[in-house]
Amino acid sequence: MSAASVSTPFPSGSSARRTADSGIPGLRYEVRENGQAARRLRITIPAAPLEERVQAELRRIRRKVHMPGFRRGRAPKARIEARYGKEVLRESAWGLIGSATRHAITELGAKPLAPPDVEGELVLERGEPLHATVAFEVWPDIGEVELDGVEVERVPIPVGEEQILATLERIREERAPYETVSGRGVRDGDLVVGDVEETDPDDPSAPPTHRENAGFHVGREAELRPLNEAFQGKRVGETAVAVGGGKRIAFTVKEVRAPRLPPVNDELARAVGANSLLALRGTIRDRLRKQAKEQEEMRFHDEVVEAVLKRNPVDPPEALVQNDLRAEISKAISTAQAGGMDQKEAEERIRPIVPRIKAKCERRVRMSILLDALAQQEGIGPADGAVAGQIGRLAERTGKSAAAVKATLESDGELEQLRLLETRKAALDFLLERAAAPR
Repeated sequence: MSAASVSTPFPSGSSARRTADSGIPGLRYEVRENGQAARRLRITIPAAPLEERVQAELRRIRRKVHMPGFRRGRAPKARIEARYGKEVLRESAWGLIGSATRHAITELGAKPLAPPDVEGELVLERGEPLHATVAFEVWPDIGEVELDGVEVERVPIPVGEEQILATLERIREERAPYETVSGRGVRDGDLVVGDVEETDPDDPSAPPTHRENAGFHVGREAELRPLNEAFQGKRVGETAVAVGGGKRIAFTVKEVRAPRLPPVNDELARAVGANSLLALRGTIRDRLRKQAKEQEEMRFHDEVVEAVLKRNPVDPPEALVQNDLRAEISKAISTAQAGGMDQKEAEERIRPIVPRIKAKCERRVRMSILLDALAQQEGIGPADGAVAGQIGRLAERTGKSAAAVKATLESDGELEQLRLLETRKAALDFLLERAAAPR
């Protein structure tokens, strides 16, 4: 158990219990529920069992310790007390609190999601009762999942001539060769070639990094908006300077290139693998309709989730949120490193968006809790063949038999997790179908 920073007094009315079979004579505790997940125990241990444990440990130390001038086991009790008393008192107190906490949690039938925390500093006085407030979280009991009023309409996303023309324009830009231009300043769409110097504005003593003949597409780099703005109107020989992402970037223009857009005709269509412009337009239309349908489903899904979460408030346990957050940050750092960043740079890049990542984790945890409650309420289990299908796909990827994969998952304790995930999918499908059904 770790110590937190603040201790909160319990209000009158908290449920109190005196327990006789804990092994700690006179142990008492109060339990308080704070919302759906948070629990606090106010533990009181009489002075006698604490002193008894302290004395027993001091006797054990006296038998074993060797003090100069005394035979082993013959050192005066006062000397042993003076040297080891405070340390033994502290260790004894923590041991009793740990035992009392485990007993109380077992007696309550609670299942903490993470190790309990002792709040505040312990006040340790010989001859005085020991008091401690222990906080922990449990899986929230949200009661019955209310679905009345959770209705969401699927809104089709239209695909028309405007979207087709916009796609053709992007194809033109992708196929356009770049030609050197002169006599004007840089503008959006240009490819600028030049030399770059990067420095740390917070550490002037750090050596700068240099790159020669680097390329930069002006207007396309959304994360480097200050540099996009700094380039506007710059000519060959001039330097664009901007600060962003923890760096000061100085980019000296050596060449400006502009795209020469090809005409929209059969030749452009053949360049991208279509037989004709008409065929290319048909392919684009089909792809846009498919994307629009996927976006429509995603939007419907998100609106249903928001509606059901609003109808059924869920307190997301911080322990679960932090587990999810650590996994998401680790994944984001690994992705950034795969793109060429070192770990420190990746961590710096991700740090500003951690609050946004955490908000997504909280939403995901809330939804998982709600789906589990819905599945239990409605008797929902995994869809027919869903778990077997997942096992089969794993077997195909690993080259093992389905039986071997199932046995491995079961021995690692992951088969039940797989069933849980498939149950949540089935519960979500139930929720989406119900939300879309006409009333």
